Formats: sequence, C-alpha cells, structure tokens
Amino acid sequence: MTLRTSTRTTRRLFHREGCVLSPRFRPYQETLEDRCLLSGGLLDPTFNLFGHPPGTATADVKISGVSNEDFAGNINGNGNVLALQFGVLPVVAGASFDPSTAVTSVSVARYLPIGLLDPTFGSGGISNTGSNDNFLFGEITGVAVQSDGKIVVVGDFVDASSGIPEYFLERLDLFGHLDPTFNPSGPIPGQMILPSANLINTAGVALQANGKIDVAATVFSTTGDQSLAVTRFLPNGSLDTGYGTGGTAIADFGPTNPASVAGITLTPGGKAVVIGTINGQIALAQFTTGGANDTSFGGGTGQVFLPSQGTGNNFAGDLTVGADGKIVVVGTAPYAGTNFDFLLGRLSANGAPDPTFGTGGFVHTPFGTDNNDGASAVAFDLFGRIVVAGTSVHNNGDVSIALSRYNPTNGLIDSGFGNGGTVLTTFTGRPVAAPISLAIAFDNKYVVGGTIDDTNQTPSTLHDFVVARYFSDFFSPSLVSRGATTQPPALPGTDADTTSGSSEQAATLPGDGASIGLAASLAPDQLFSWLIDQPRILSGLIDAASILFDPFNV
Repeated sequence: MTLRTSTRTTRRLFHREGCVLSPRFRPYQETLEDRCLLSGGLLDPTFNLFGHPPGTATADVKISGVSNEDFAGNINGNGNVLALQFGVLPVVAGASFDPSTAVTSVSVARYLPIGLLDPTFGSGGISNTGSNDNFLFGEITGVAVQSDGKIVVVGDFVDASSGIPEYFLERLDLFGHLDPTFNPSGPIPGQMILPSANLINTAGVALQANGKIDVAATVFSTTGDQSLAVTRFLPNGSLDTGYGTGGTAIADFGPTNPASVAGITLTPGGKAVVIGTINGQIALAQFTTGGANDTSFGGGTGQVFLPSQGTGNNFAGDLTVGADGKIVVVGTAPYAGTNFDFLLGRLSANGAPDPTFGTGGFVHTPFGTDNNDGASAVAFDLFGRIVVAGTSVHNNGDVSIALSRYNPTNGLIDSGFGNGGTVLTTFTGRPVAAPISLAIAFDNKYVVGGTIDDTNQTPSTLHDFVVARYFSDFFSPSLVSRGATTQPPALPGTDADTTSGSSEQAATLPGDGASIGLAASLAPDQLFSWLIDQPRILSGLIDAASILFDPFNV
C-alpha cells in the first residue's frame, strides 16, 4: 500500500472537536507540523504509560515505553535474558542475590502488554525459585518459551560446597510455578542441576521442534582446550546421552585459549549453530542433528573463524539464521582507535562471508564519535529486516540501550529507523548493563530487556530488571516520553522538501497498511478514559488512524 499525503487533499474522516465519525467525508492530512507523525524507534507510550505506580521504590523512573522492576532492599537483580510469551508478554529471567542471607535465587518476571507486572504470575508478577544446592555464583543465560507457553530457563552456577560448575535448567508453568513434569524425580521437580567439571559457562538456549532443549556452553575438551559446545536435554529435563558424546557436542578449535560462547540458534533443518569468542576472534561451530561436527560447514570442519574486523580484538554477541539458511552474526569490533562499534555480518550457509552483504560480508555502526558500542542480540522483524540491540557507553559514564536496523538485501543501515538508522535510550545516572536481549512482538514492535542500576538502594551497584518496547516503523501519535528525548525520524521512503509547506511526500508501507497502522496507533481499552481528557494526544491518535485508513480507497 502506498500512502501519499499533502497539505491539501480531501476531507478528514474524523472531526477534531467532537471526534465524530463522518463516513461521507474522505480523510485528508493537515500540515505535517500539526501531525508530528513518527516512524520506527519511538518508545511505545502504551507500554508502562506512567512508569511504576507512585510509592514504589522506583517511582522516580517514569519513562513511557519502559518498565523496570525494583528488587526491594539490597537484593541484586540481574535481568540477563528476555523472551516473549505468546508473542506479546515479556518474560525476563535473571539471578537475584540477597547479601543478608547469601542466597541466590532464579528470578523470572512477566509483564502485561501495558508494561505492568502480571499479578497472575508467580508472586506479584515475579517467580523466585531457589535450589537445594548452595550457589556460590553464576548467572541465568537463556530463556525460551515452548509452544504450550511453558518457560524454560537455563544458566550455570558453581556449587559452594564442591566448587564444581553446574548446568542449571528449570521449567515454569503458565502461572510461574515450577513444572513438576520436568525432571520429576529430581530433588526439586521442575529443576535440573547437572554438575560438570568440564563446564566453563553457558550462553543461550534453543528449543528443537520435538521439544528437546539445546544449551550453548563453553567446555574443556578431552585435550583440555576451551571449546564451543552444545549440551542437549530431553523434554523431561534429563540429559540426552545420544547426542554428541554423552549428551554434549564439542567443537575443539585447538589450543587457542581463552574461549567464551555467546549464543545459539538453529538452522531450518534443526542443526545447532553456536557463536563465541576465541582468543580475540569470533568463531562459529555447527553440529549435525546427532551432535557431530557438520562437514557441510566451515570447509568440512564444522568450524569457522571470522576474518578480524577493525583494528583489534573482535567479540561475539549473538546470531540468527534466516529462512534461506544464511547466518547473521553480531558482535563488537574497534574501528576508531580504541572505540568499539556494533559489528554485523552475514555468512552463507556453509559459513563463508556473504560478499553481497556490506563490505566483504560485514557492516559496522557507531553510535557516536566517542562511544563504545557492543551488540548482544539480533533478530529478523516480521518484514525480514535485521534488528540489532546492545549497549552504548558514553564518556560521562551513562550506558544506553542501543538499537539499529538494516536492509536484509545488502546490509545498508535503514535510515528510516530512529535517527538515521539508530536509536539510543538513556537513563541519566542509571547505566544499563550488557547483555541486552531482543524479541519481536506479534505486532512487529521491538522489545528489549536487560539490567539497570538501582540508584535508589545502597550500595548503588545493585541492579534491577528493565524492559522497553519500541514501535517498528508504523505511524504513531506524538506522545512525549518523560525522562527521554526522541527526535522524530523521517518517514520510511520519504523524499520531502522540508523547506516548503506544500511539499508532497510518498511513503511505502509494508503489508496491509490500514490494519497495521490502526493496530500500532490505537491505545488499549485501559487508556480510553485517560485519553478522553487529553484532547491533543487523542487527536494525534485519531489523526494517525485517519491518515492510514481510507474506507473509500484502501
């Protein structure tokens, strides 16, 4: 659908004063200054519209589009990973530590579509589970949602008594309770704790179509080399000993320590692909469905070292695979002296850099001349565009959520997204912490999750969960986000003369522009009474809908 607008066309569908539907009139757009139309990268104001309710420990954080969950007292909550349940409910998982009891808990929070904690989940929206083991330290590194809505959480911890590293898995039901059908004979049904002296760390989880659970890991190989690996568990939580060697597939890159796995994804055929950093280089390994090194990848070895980019060490962030089998990878590389930029690359299905993408298969994106930027998540949105999320560290100590978007054909940055293709969300005085996770909602909104400093507690090094939701690229009302500044970007595909009030613009909307635009613009029912008392904002909503929906010419 192509939308053409100008300062004078036909009559509007809605009257501004009374908001009266007049079907005999055709819609027309008034001056752009009166519209304040926005495209992708704007925080979604219908997500946590007023921040947390007054009186909570984080009541001072009131940024529409952002929700952060405070952990009372001196409890340290790290929201490491995020997934979407049923394509709409943000689920954030991490570890929380209470120094007063020296107890580490696994914390999972679920949010409603309006950005508030879901009171039907866990206790007040948060599920906190412990273990029979006394965890010394560790982290939650992966969360995924099964087709039945059950939530799988993975991580790694060190047992305080034995000092042995442990795989940690748990599965929650729809209400945030441990699922007793997962490892039902274990000490705590719903959890699986697997000690492994060879385990170094985990980093991500992927669910096979048959319900098996693939966990990315860094392990010591039989020769003592730090290696990238995948450990597979059955749907009931037990180790799948038929996969790889005793349940673990290992890609030994040789004596090139140190190594650290960063992410996992699956090919369309169900092969596991992992990415990590080995001695300052980004490396990938692909395994067959049975856990052997895949000889169709990496010139017969199943392993690939990516060519170094920039002027120093490269660090892996995440990866995903398209329907065509090509692999998209993200990470970090230094390009301007010692400053790091987002690194994006695309590989053919055999692991070779794709020469049709960027320069030699790679693209780098800075978020400022002096910022240090790191990409930690990548996903395809519903129209196939590549969305990357991470952090950007400023000279003043602030750390922002950073987003960028790219053309999937050639890797060019999408200038119609945010400010020239990038978006920064900064919480002044409250740095966010890497990694940042990313998920694409059913309506193509971008949801990110991570960790933010809790400056309301002492010490200020404590952390809270944070979630933010962004519009993709559909027309939306100009609602101001309190605490953050967003400059309206250009409409995608526009070629406007901004010096002339009578210039004509043409914008191409993907898919069904009428239904998509309305879905992205109209507020939830819970906001209706408030909007009635906000005529300027309500008018913006109606304007956005009337521009996109012409019942006489759709």
